[in-house]
Amino acid sequence: MNRTAAITAVLGLAVAGGVLYRVFNPPATLLKTVPADVLKKQPELEPAYRNYVKNGGEYIWGANDCSIFVSDYINQCGNPCPFRPTTKELIDPAFMAKVGFTSASGQIRPGDVIVFRYLNADRQWRGHTGVVVWYDGANWVMHNTERYQGMVVETLDRFWARADAATKGNPDLRKVFRRRDANL
Repeated sequence: MNRTAAITAVLGLAVAGGVLYRVFNPPATLLKTVPADVLKKQPELEPAYRNYVKNGGEYIWGANDCSIFVSDYINQCGNPCPFRPTTKELIDPAFMAKVGFTSASGQIRPGDVIVFRYLNADRQWRGHTGVVVWYDGANWVMHNTERYQGMVVETLDRFWARADAATKGNPDLRKVFRRRDANL
């Protein structure tokens, strides 16, 4: 075997090995433990996370849920919520403006709040919300979810796909808000 053929064979095995590694070891898309560097990079999330832990460290609808986590985050950003909002208020641009957030345009960034609303199987309005964080070189979403019974960090693509499925692609039922002072 000549040198070129040997190099080609080695490269082929390396590429195939990399592909097989990814097939059998896909990259994580959901973390059930919040990485410390997420809280370090976005310190306004830490008090909201501490409140979540203090309140039992698990999802409890209406007592320790996604909207409570996000309202605690908003409070840490300097504009206190006048009451504990649900996703019904958090998706409203007028309410979000009162607490220092505006509708985001362009690329989603760390610190943005994502909110979506949908009709469940019983035709009742439900919703979900989370905060965009930077982790492992990409945007992820930190949120408290009933599905996993607590706080998770999930890739933005995975979170957005679930929002898209729940809202049946209706952009009026999915909103992204950015801190007014984030552009300064």
